[in-house]
Amino acid sequence: MKSTSKALFVILFVFVIFLSGTTFMLYGEATSQSDKIDDLESENLELIQDIEELQSRVNNLNEENLELIQDIEELQSRVNNLNEEIEDTKKDLEEAEKDIDVLNSQIEEKNETIVALESKVDELEKKLEETNLEVYELQKSLNETKDDLHEAKEDIEYLKNLYEIQTSEYAILAVDEDDEGVVVELEIKMERGEDNVLVDITRVIYRTDTQISVRSAFDVSKEYTGYQMNDSEIEVHISNPYEELLEIGGPSAGAAITVSIIHAIENESLTKDVLITGTIEEDGDIGKVGSIEEKVDAAREYGAHTVLVPEGQEIEAEDIEVIGVSNVEEALYYFDVE
Repeated sequence: MKSTSKALFVILFVFVIFLSGTTFMLYGEATSQSDKIDDLESENLELIQDIEELQSRVNNLNEENLELIQDIEELQSRVNNLNEEIEDTKKDLEEAEKDIDVLNSQIEEKNETIVALESKVDELEKKLEETNLEVYELQKSLNETKDDLHEAKEDIEYLKNLYEIQTSEYAILAVDEDDEGVVVELEIKMERGEDNVLVDITRVIYRTDTQISVRSAFDVSKEYTGYQMNDSEIEVHISNPYEELLEIGGPSAGAAITVSIIHAIENESLTKDVLITGTIEEDGDIGKVGSIEEKVDAAREYGAHTVLVPEGQEIEAEDIEVIGVSNVEEALYYFDVE
């Protein structure tokens, strides 16, 4: 029994030792497995984090993908629009090509027309040269004709002046034997003839100084107008309209005779609204005379509105203007003679 119990004890002891070893081994393995589990859990957590990050990135990519899809759709829409525009442009190009073909055809026709016109231009230029030569010849002939015409006009003018009588009618202020102012008629006739000055006086006492005054008036008129009167004859007619004989101092009528001769040379009419009294000097100055007041009264009664008197002899008068003048040029201003 003791041996059996001892054997059992030994077996039990061995079993216990075996169990202890096994337990120790199992504990070591359990510890090792626990560490592995911890490691795995740690790795799992990291994987979960990575997955979450990946999921976030996936979400972001999905959003970007949606935006890209929208952009693609927009681009596709634009591409479609561009394709439509390209189609329209192709149609326009086709129509433009047709128009170009038409224009090219028209250009060819125009070119043909231009060639034909150029040919005509060449012909016309030749004709123009021929015409210019004819015009040149005609111009020469015309110039010769103008020269002949000018000579003919000069001849006509000569013949006209040879027979034409130029006249000027005017009036002279004077005083009678009673020292009363009077107006006598004056007529100037200019015609072809010798270089003569003739004086014809009716019912007026003739004085020598009258002839001298007329000659001075004639010389001043020639100088003023520049008219060559070598072949002219001047007739001065002084006519007294009154019945009684009248004596006129020749020098006092010199300015009136000068004005009248100038108008005869210019072949212009002379107004009797403006009368003048004064002597005439060789240089054209107008000299002083007497009886100004009486002559102004006679001019007013005659119907004149202005009397020209030698400068410095102006007087105040009713219903008529009295103006002083120093020379024939100033006097002619009032007769509208330039």
